[in-house]
Amino acid sequence: MLHNQWISELDSVLGSGLGKAGDLDEICNAAVALLDYYYRRIVGDPAILDMVNAVQADKSSKGADIAATRRHADQFSQSARPFIAEEQFEAFQRVTFLMFQLASGAVRLALSLGPDEADAVINDYKIMIRTQLAAFAR
Repeated sequence: MLHNQWISELDSVLGSGLGKAGDLDEICNAAVALLDYYYRRIVGDPAILDMVNAVQADKSSKGADIAATRRHADQFSQSARPFIAEEQFEAFQRVTFLMFQLASGAVRLALSLGPDEADAVINDYKIMIRTQLAAFAR
C-alpha cells in the first residue's frame, strides 16, 4: 500500500537524523529536518497529501496512521530520553506524540496559504517544536 511506503520513507528520514544525534539540540535538529522533509515532499508531490488525507478520513485506516505517528514519536522520545528528566519523561512522550500528530496539520495549513505565509507557518511550527523540547531539557 502506498501509505506504508510513505511511512517507511519517513521512518528512514527520522532514523537517519536521530542516528547522528548526540544531544538534545541535535535531536531538535532531527525533528526540524523531518518537518522540512515532510513539507518539501508534499509540496513536490501533492498526491502524497491526498493519500494521507484519505487514510486519515477512512475509519478503518486511520488507526494505522495514528499507530505510525505514535511509533515515530516513540522513536523520537527514546532517542531524547537521556536528556530528559525521568519524572518528566511520560509528559515528554505525550507532547512528542502531539507534536508529531499536529505536524501534518501545520503542513496542510501552510499548503493552503501563499508562499510567504506558508514559510512563516512552517518556521513558527519549528519554533514550537524547539520550545517544547527545550522545556523538558535537563
